[in-house]
Amino acid sequence: MKKRSLASNQFSKLIALVFLFSCTTEQEPKINYEAEFNSIIYEFEKSSILEFDANKTINNDFLFTFIEKIDAQKTIFLQSDIEKLRGENLNSNSSQFQKISKIVSLYYDRYRESLEKRKRLLYTHKFNFEKDEHINLEDRSAFFIDIDEKDEYQRKIVKNEILNLLLAENELKDAKKELKELYADRISSLSKIRESDRFGFMANNLLSMLDPHASYFSERDLENWNLRMNLSFEGIGALLSYENERAKIQELMPGGPAIGSNKIKVGDKILKVGQGINGRLKNVVGWRLDDIVQLIRGEEGTIVRLEIENENEKKVVALTRGKVPLEESDASEEILEVNNKRLGYIKLPSFYSDIECLRSNVYVCKTATSDVQRVLRNFNYDDVEGLVIDLRNNGGGYLHEADSLTRLFMIMVQLFK
Repeated sequence: MKKRSLASNQFSKLIALVFLFSCTTEQEPKINYEAEFNSIIYEFEKSSILEFDANKTINNDFLFTFIEKIDAQKTIFLQSDIEKLRGENLNSNSSQFQKISKIVSLYYDRYRESLEKRKRLLYTHKFNFEKDEHINLEDRSAFFIDIDEKDEYQRKIVKNEILNLLLAENELKDAKKELKELYADRISSLSKIRESDRFGFMANNLLSMLDPHASYFSERDLENWNLRMNLSFEGIGALLSYENERAKIQELMPGGPAIGSNKIKVGDKILKVGQGINGRLKNVVGWRLDDIVQLIRGEEGTIVRLEIENENEKKVVALTRGKVPLEESDASEEILEVNNKRLGYIKLPSFYSDIECLRSNVYVCKTATSDVQRVLRNFNYDDVEGLVIDLRNNGGGYLHEADSLTRLFMIMVQLFK
């Protein structure tokens, strides 16, 4: 029986598996995103069972709902922004893409202004911790009336964050220092957002309004999704976080080259990355995390060199990339004793399948169906009397694999009739 571990998500850190993202480190290719948008809408109109007509559906009311969706807490936009968008943008002859793009651009501008305002408050404002006041952290019922109301909200947010750190027994200067670093990291991350990121944000929010089961996959997203469904990847097997403009080793994955090398450890910061034994080391301080990940990722058997730094030393290490299994993401089983009966329990996190393997040899490949079939055979040998299959938190996967697994149980029902 396999044990499962849950990793906590920390809002203050950007974390990614070394295999997870694959942005190019060069300037991203020029894409006509308006044509991409129109293509998505066309495909949705053609395939949707909802009889979707974009010209009728994406109207001014829909666009206002889009605004409320991306700013559900109503802590980004001003009421004057909404009035301006209604007057100058939503009623113009601009295309649907141009209207939505203007909303998204203003959203990012206002969000950046909010972060910069909070950072300035930490440097310039003298907070009165004796004053009795409150802030409602639930979703607001209306957008800010003006910039003064928004600034007052920002002041209370920062004061609340300082108080939380003080209650955790931090000194005031240490609390402010921690928050300054936090906001600097957020502003830096925001400055690294590309046009492709904005389009993905726009497309996925738009599609979720049309159909909660629809989502947009760029070519890069599809590649990463396939990697996750294959339950393995080629790289060094490290979990990275981002801290003070540097990639940091967050975790070393069991079975990966990194943990077996004993050359790097959790907490090491990555300063430079080079390819092969003689490749030039590139300074990656300040780079996007996904760009650093792309440099480190590579084919099994190839070498990547990292210049790392920790509290004791700075050095260059060479690692040979390998195949790293994602064992935490496949089917797991357990036998439970319930009312003197033995019940088999199967947890299936996704409908995964090794597509590359299936193209060459269908009988030896790792898939959700083959793993469940193996578990069922084990249960049969162990005289299990009942079965529970847990699909909670199953994020989906390959349609052919879900169909195959369904057919497996249909066959079993026929056999046991």
